[in-house]
Amino acid sequence: MCFSQRKKPACIVAILSAVIVAVSIAMIALSINFTGADIFQAFKSEDDNINKLKNGTFYILASFSLLALILGFWGLCLFKCTNRCCPIVYGVCLLPTWVITFIFGCVIAWFSNSSPSTIQQFCNNDDYDSIFIRWGRDLVAEYDDGIGYLVNSVMCSRECPCPNVPNKNTWLDLDEEYLNKIGRTNLKISTQGYTEFDFSGEGAVIYRKFSDCYKDILAGKTSRVQPEVAEFRNRWKENQLSLAVDFANYFETTYYCSGICESAIFFYALEVIEGKPDKVCLMFLKEEVQANLSYMGVASIVAGLVMLFTFIF
Repeated sequence: MCFSQRKKPACIVAILSAVIVAVSIAMIALSINFTGADIFQAFKSEDDNINKLKNGTFYILASFSLLALILGFWGLCLFKCTNRCCPIVYGVCLLPTWVITFIFGCVIAWFSNSSPSTIQQFCNNDDYDSIFIRWGRDLVAEYDDGIGYLVNSVMCSRECPCPNVPNKNTWLDLDEEYLNKIGRTNLKISTQGYTEFDFSGEGAVIYRKFSDCYKDILAGKTSRVQPEVAEFRNRWKENQLSLAVDFANYFETTYYCSGICESAIFFYALEVIEGKPDKVCLMFLKEEVQANLSYMGVASIVAGLVMLFTFIF
């Protein structure tokens, strides 16, 4: 029915459309703010993977926001429209949009407010599975293996000797079977090729944190043979490890955690005096997302509900 014969519903639609415009503008502002989140600023600007993730997330958030904004302005324009087709076309477009926007907001709100036990299922529950979860697990495994292998294999060894810290027994008392799985041993001399600990405090250079040792490995200043040094350099240049290193620097110094689903036995960026990592970073990663996206989820839900009421009128 044309709005010239339905003045009251037309006013209500105009008011609701104005609310949609306001919420949409807030969603656009939140989308822009998300790209400046601390977690993104912690990574180098040349990290292509992070830039793709940041830009891709922004485009998704901004697309929903702009779609809602367009429909909001469209609804305002209908107040002056006397053509019978205008509200019909508007209603046809509004129906799927409010459903998609509402579901989008619910998904963000659900993830932002999920319990620790629900989030932990991402790491250790094979029944909790989908193509996106498998993709995420592959990325996490690549990160945990990349940083974990580097730190576990050489920190506090003859290659990267550590000072004689008072908490050295934290590592020396670890179960031998567990240490063997990561290529280490608490024996003074290994006959099976495992890497021994070195907390002697002796050597030309003593390393208090692995990041310093890693820089020297790349520079060829340690006992690592040249072919292995070249491999480390190539991996760094190809950004196979730089992303993981930036991640480790940010989350370790901010939350004192290590790894996402599985921690290393040493921190990458913190000194050995800080002790052995005792928590993974998955929940803190979720907190970073929650801090930056929870309001976006609420705004999307509100926009979806207002669109529903607009569709009804």
